[in-house]
Amino acid sequence: ATGGGFDRPRVGVSAVVLRRAPQDAAVSNAEAPLQILMVRRANEPSKGMWAFPGGSLELGESLEECAIRECAEETGVLLHGGNGAERLVGCGVGTSFTGAGCGDHKTAPMALHAPEPFTVTDAITFDADGKVDFHYAVVQMAALPIDPTQEVVAGDDAEEAQWMDVLHLRKMSKVVRKCTGVAEMAAERYGHAIEAPES
Repeated sequence: ATGGGFDRPRVGVSAVVLRRAPQDAAVSNAEAPLQILMVRRANEPSKGMWAFPGGSLELGESLEECAIRECAEETGVLLHGGNGAERLVGCGVGTSFTGAGCGDHKTAPMALHAPEPFTVTDAITFDADGKVDFHYAVVQMAALPIDPTQEVVAGDDAEEAQWMDVLHLRKMSKVVRKCTGVAEMAAERYGHAIEAPES
């Protein structure tokens, strides 16, 4: 086993949760910044860095269940499940993690009723001797909060949790590698369908 206790890769799940920043009625939806839910990690790997809520997939747990559980544990934010109460328009989900071949996502949308995978990333860290410390294959799950104005409360292994403007991530130095690109991919694919809640 390595320093992280890993002797083989594990499956991780991240909840990539999007909303429009709450606005007063005078501001149009297009002007409301697109935001993403982020946590500052309390534990390794990437302790002290900003990342999406997420964690290890448990035995017998679906990807959707894991995203919903981890988001609630780390931020208190509840996500829409598979009941179809809310739809988020996307592209390529359900057929391909990459969305390959889906064409123009604004003219060929698909409905997202619950957290769904839209890409997969590697998360591999090494110890001082160059040996693998942690190794995750992370399934990135696009999701909507049930209540976009719900108070965010850090919990479990998150030191801090907050909504951040997607465009602000590139200006930050302490963001887990690949999170910025994944956030921008999610914003491009799903953002046009998200309405701004009134404050």
